[in-house]
Amino acid sequence: MPKCQICSVENLSSASRCAACGAQLRQAQNLFDFEEGRAYPPPTETFDTENLAQLKMAVEEWLDGEDDSQIRFWLKHIRKHFEEFTGHGMAQLARALEVEKRLNSAGDFHHHVGYLVSKGVALCEEGLAGMESALGVEDEHELQRLLDVFRQGNDHICTALLMISERQEMLDEAVQRFAPEDDQSEAP
Repeated sequence: MPKCQICSVENLSSASRCAACGAQLRQAQNLFDFEEGRAYPPPTETFDTENLAQLKMAVEEWLDGEDDSQIRFWLKHIRKHFEEFTGHGMAQLARALEVEKRLNSAGDFHHHVGYLVSKGVALCEEGLAGMESALGVEDEHELQRLLDVFRQGNDHICTALLMISERQEMLDEAVQRFAPEDDQSEAP
């Protein structure tokens, strides 16, 4: 049974689309698989999102002797949003990348975005799951290392979203530039 690369639901072997998220199974796999020998872009910057900033602050407070309730709250909050993204957000992203691939199959955009998202999701999952475990055994160094792993995943995903946003702005500008002007002349 093929497993959807977007939402991880197992599907019937005859299915061409995922029963849960609707992503095309074969194309979705191609969008998020890595190709041997292809160069993929690293994140372009560090993105200090609000959730990440709150989690970092909670970790610092815990290291200073506070209880772990704030870390647990932010891990639970981030986990919820992360699961929403990997469920519905990834399916929407896969559909958008499928369109991009059809329009520009020779280009690298869909490969780069697919890589960044896939790598980012893997790093975020490793970081979140690891922090939840490290907190249980009160391993300060491992908790800090895994917070950094999560941050790297966040940077990958945010870079992909920034690339998509810039691409949309470029397409919008191109449509405006090349759209026929309305005929404002009056008929005789």
